[in-house]
Amino acid sequence: MVNLTMGDDKRTVGDAQSIHAACQKADVPLFVHMSSAEVFGRAETHGLNDDSVPDGKHWMEYAQAKSAAEAWLRSQSAGPVQTVILRPGLIWGPGSGWLVEPAKALIDGTAYLLNGGRGICNLIHVDNLIEHLVQLAKSAAPRSDVFNIADNETLTWADYYRAIAHEVGVDPSTIRLLGDAKYDESNFQKIQQILNIAPARAIKRRLSAGTKGRLKQQLQDRISPPITEPQPIEPEPTVTKQLWWLQGTARKLPSTKFAEQYPELQLKPFDELMTAAGKWLRFAGFENSDRT
Repeated sequence: MVNLTMGDDKRTVGDAQSIHAACQKADVPLFVHMSSAEVFGRAETHGLNDDSVPDGKHWMEYAQAKSAAEAWLRSQSAGPVQTVILRPGLIWGPGSGWLVEPAKALIDGTAYLLNGGRGICNLIHVDNLIEHLVQLAKSAAPRSDVFNIADNETLTWADYYRAIAHEVGVDPSTIRLLGDAKYDESNFQKIQQILNIAPARAIKRRLSAGTKGRLKQQLQDRISPPITEPQPIEPEPTVTKQLWWLQGTARKLPSTKFAEQYPELQLKPFDELMTAAGKWLRFAGFENSDRT
């Protein structure tokens, strides 16, 4: 049984508990839970390894929930169900947001790199993720354990963006190089967050389409007054807190423990995977129109 449930972070622990209980009831011998490398944040603490326990103090609700689920599953390690916790990095490949969104930004001229793109990009291709699951499925007697899993290569965000830029025909020199200042939300982003809380969503559901449209326009005019004279439109990147945070990752988490216990693991190399990903991107229409 592999837990790939996604959605509401508040349900992460409950989902893990329910699936674990179902495994016990059905005598399923192995439960594989998908956690995340993000439980260790920017990996700034020296000496982190597969057996390190996350402290759960992350600012992301997603990472807090993943840490809490790990803690509960560890408490069940003496039970009849063997539980393997996998901590993948950013899962990329055809259809993944971690491939599509950078490609879109590169083509639109809004791609950016913080701190020169020197932060570590902890990646795992979906094919390599599946290979870990295949090895667990083939094992005669897998034991409860925790593993950090990642692609073999250690890449920076600059490495990753340049590779995607090559595949979609964008000059990497067009990537905006931004400083590493403290994250500061724009007024528009703050309003978006306010509008996304439960009470605001409940009010929005009661408004007519016309009222919603008028309110939205009034907010936009208040934040960015209408332009009275024609001006050239320059694409501007919008720095999100998530990407600001991820691009500041200090180091790659060690991920050799899995291969030591499952020596038949065969991971595909980054260059081969990126070439295939590039073909998919171009097939899906992600290509610089000025390329030819």
